[in-house]
Amino acid sequence: RVFGETINVLDCGAIAEDMTDVSTKAINLAVKAAGTTKTVYIPSGTFWIKVHDDNQTEGYPTYDRGIMCQEGTKIKMEPDTYLKAIPNAKKHYSIISIFGKNNISIEGGNLVGDRNEHIGTEGEWGNGILVFGGNNLTFKNINCYDFWGDGLDFQYFYGKDGSDYDFVSNNVIIDNVHSWNNRRQGLSIEGGRNFKITNSSFNGTNGTNPQFGVDIEPAISPAIVDGIYFKNCEFKGNTGAGMGIAGHAEIKNITLENCTFKQNKIWTGEGFIGELKINNCKFINSDLEVNNGDDIEVTNNYFDDSWWSFKGITNKNNAIISNNILVIKTSRNFEGHGVRYNNLIFENNDIDFSQTDNPEKDYESSFTFYGNNLTIKNNFFKSFIAGISIKDSKNSVFENNTLSSFQKIGILLENTNNLTFISNKYHDVSYSSWADCMIYIIDSQDINFNNEY
Repeated sequence: RVFGETINVLDCGAIAEDMTDVSTKAINLAVKAAGTTKTVYIPSGTFWIKVHDDNQTEGYPTYDRGIMCQEGTKIKMEPDTYLKAIPNAKKHYSIISIFGKNNISIEGGNLVGDRNEHIGTEGEWGNGILVFGGNNLTFKNINCYDFWGDGLDFQYFYGKDGSDYDFVSNNVIIDNVHSWNNRRQGLSIEGGRNFKITNSSFNGTNGTNPQFGVDIEPAISPAIVDGIYFKNCEFKGNTGAGMGIAGHAEIKNITLENCTFKQNKIWTGEGFIGELKINNCKFINSDLEVNNGDDIEVTNNYFDDSWWSFKGITNKNNAIISNNILVIKTSRNFEGHGVRYNNLIFENNDIDFSQTDNPEKDYESSFTFYGNNLTIKNNFFKSFIAGISIKDSKNSVFENNTLSSFQKIGILLENTNNLTFISNKYHDVSYSSWADCMIYIIDSQDINFNNEY
């Protein structure tokens, strides 16, 4: 029965607490009946969902699993609506499935996996929400937890025979979605454009690698990722990383704003080509590792007992690292950590090593800048043991920085050309027996000093 603009799944035969496939059939009947104009309503209660087809093969994709969204599907659930996966032995499953459909909205409810009751031991692809391509998709006010694989997984759409790589998801809104205690990832983006992810959390992933909060990892070359925006999101306690950005296709244009990382790092790798913006975020015992990509902006962030590194990068260009506060408290090895960029602006940062629990161990290696056309300006560096190094650099400026409570050496210059120092301040900088100087120069030329004190 249809009442106004809503179809109640109870009127289609759904039965709360029934562990057969009766509710799965009823909800899919309601989805088909609703078409593009009606909303499917799932009321309070626990509805068990058959998340796989008995005849399905184990490969991706299989088109009959769980609740199958159609073109224009709209589903509304209550805060105490629970869709639970019927325990099974399948490697692949999903509670809600979208295969190349558009204009879909899923709102409310709790999606609960079977990781604690799963019958099999193989696989890692049992998901809460599985999307193989679609345009204009909205997910709001949803909890996804205890899945054999991912809370949410966005892949590329292809035909049943695997030959038609058609499109990735585009224009996706994820708001107030919380994904936790899943085995593989909280959220996977394996292909997609124009995602807006707000007020959400991806925590406590554990069980099978990579075990990330969010994994941005296109699996094949057609499945590019472009334009992923996070705001007011939390990444905490994932066994792997808070966020990984790497894969087998082009990844670019990733933004994080007002996000929090706790005991979880963020890193980039192969496939990421650039346009990463991290602004006004908080890192708590969580490192930032940018390993490749042009056009990086890291601004106005607070790193609490956390570290950053922009390392292993050659011939990359354009980075702005500014107005950040970084405080180190626990010992770690900084060997090889530094900034390797051409056309770098590194300014107004406050980097404090004075609170470390083992300074002699921590700072045997210096903080190192590599690259041409560096502007290092208006920074405060405190309590470095081995100082700052500038290496393999041309046409760079070190201006109005303050170096305080350094030991062993102030600045090491190696293989630099046309480097200008202007109005820097050196406070309580000690000399070491091997250097015995404030600035130690090796194989460098055209070094200019102006108003240093």
